[in-house]
Amino acid sequence: MDTTTPIPDKEQFFTPEQMDLLVLEDSSAPSEPLVYKRNELVHGHYDLSAMAHKVLDAILTLIDPFADEVHPVNLSQAEMARLLGISRQTLNECMDSIVSELMGIDLKVPYIQEDWEAAVRAEQIQAAREGRAPRKIKKPVEGSSWTYIKLFDRAPNNHESRILTFVFHQRIHAYIAKLRGNYTYYQLQRVRDMGGKYSIRLYSIFRSALSLNDVKKGVKKAIKDIDYIELRKMLGIKDSSYRHFNKFCAGVLDKARNELMESDLAFTYTTPDRKGPKSPVKTIRFYLLAHAPAELLGEVSQDLIEYDWETLFVKTFPKKAQEELRDQFSTARLIRNVHYYQEKLRDGTQIDRGRPWLRKAILEDYAGVAALTDGRFPAPNHKAFIKDQLTMIWSTLDDLTRDEFLEIGFESEVIDGLFKAYMRARERAQKVEAEKRMSKAEQRRIITEAILSGDEDWA
Repeated sequence: MDTTTPIPDKEQFFTPEQMDLLVLEDSSAPSEPLVYKRNELVHGHYDLSAMAHKVLDAILTLIDPFADEVHPVNLSQAEMARLLGISRQTLNECMDSIVSELMGIDLKVPYIQEDWEAAVRAEQIQAAREGRAPRKIKKPVEGSSWTYIKLFDRAPNNHESRILTFVFHQRIHAYIAKLRGNYTYYQLQRVRDMGGKYSIRLYSIFRSALSLNDVKKGVKKAIKDIDYIELRKMLGIKDSSYRHFNKFCAGVLDKARNELMESDLAFTYTTPDRKGPKSPVKTIRFYLLAHAPAELLGEVSQDLIEYDWETLFVKTFPKKAQEELRDQFSTARLIRNVHYYQEKLRDGTQIDRGRPWLRKAILEDYAGVAALTDGRFPAPNHKAFIKDQLTMIWSTLDDLTRDEFLEIGFESEVIDGLFKAYMRARERAQKVEAEKRMSKAEQRRIITEAILSGDEDWA
C-alpha cells in the first residue's frame, strides 16, 4: 500500500515573490543543480551508503532529463571529493566501495516486448538443443510481469586523468531521460547537506509525494501511506536488521526526522492500523510538511539584532515550528537563547544559517550552558560544584529547575539540595584523602626514628 494525499494549505506562509522563487526548474539552474528521477527509481529496492547516494545524485544532475538520449557522465575525483566533503586521500580509500555499490544497484521494472522476444529466442535455442518442440511463451498481461536491470553498464576509471566515467545501462535510459510525468526532482544541495543514508533516501521518497511543483502551487502538506514491509525493501534493510519496530523507529525514522527538520521537508508518522504496542505494523502513515527553504524565508539580518526576542523568534521560524518550540520548552528558555543568538551576532560571529542554528541553540540550551561559567557565581565552592557536577547534569534537568537556578542562583531549592549533597561528598572525600596522607606521614616518622636510634629491624 502506497498512497499519497495532498492537503491544500489554507495558511500561506510564502509571499508571492517567494513562491515565484520555488519554480526551481527555471530559476535555480545552474547555481543549484537539480536531481531528476522517474518514480520507479525513487521507489526501487536498493541499499546505498550516504556517500554513494550523493555521488549517484550528482551524476544524475549531469543528465538532461528531457533529452531523447542519455550520454555517459564523467566525474573527476576532485569533484567527488568536494561533493562528499572529504580529502582526496580519503576518497581514494573508499572510491572502490562507492563504485561497487553503484554498480550493484538492481531495479525491478515492468516487463516489455523486448523481454518477451528474448524469452522466445531462448526457448527456441533450448528446444533445438534438447531435440524437442519449443514451448509457447505467452505474452504477459500488462503489469503482471517484471524484470531486473542494472543501473550502470560499466564505470571505467581513468587513473591517469583521475576521472570516472559512468555508462548507464541501455534499459535505464527511460527512467532518467525522456521524462514526461511520473518523476521526482529536488535540489542536490538538500541531500548533500545530509549525513544519514536513510535521511537521503526518505527525502527523495517524500519529494515524490509532496513535490516542489506542489509547493509552488501552495500545497505544503501531504499524507503518504507506505506499506511497512515495502518501505524496508525500498531502504534495503535486511530482515535481520531493526527486527523490532521500535528499533526501526529509533535507528531509521527518528534519526531521519531530526535531520529532515533542518531541510525544506519535515515529517512525522503514525501507525494507523496498529492495535497495540505488541501488534504487528502493516502501514506507516507519514505526515509531510514543506518548509520554505531558509534562503527563501530570508536569514535574520543585522537589523533584527535589536528587535525584541519574540519578533525575532516569529520572523525566524515558520508558524508550525514556533508552536512546537513553545510546546516543548519554557518561555524563559526561548528568551535566553534568542538573546544569546543576538549577542553572537553583535559580537560579529558568522552564522551562515540562522534558523537551524537558533533551533539547535534552543534544543541544547546554549545560553543556559554558557550562563554556568559567565562569572555570575564567583564563590570557589559554587564554581567547583558547577564544573564538577552541574555542567554534567544540566541536560537532564527540567526547564523549571534550569529557569529557577538562572534567576535566583543557589537560592533555588533543588540546586541548593544538590550543592549541599555535593559538599558533603566532597568533604568525605577530602577526609579520606587526609587520612591517607597522615598515615604515610606517620609511617615516615616511625622509619626516621628507627634509623636515628640504630634499630636494625626498622626495615
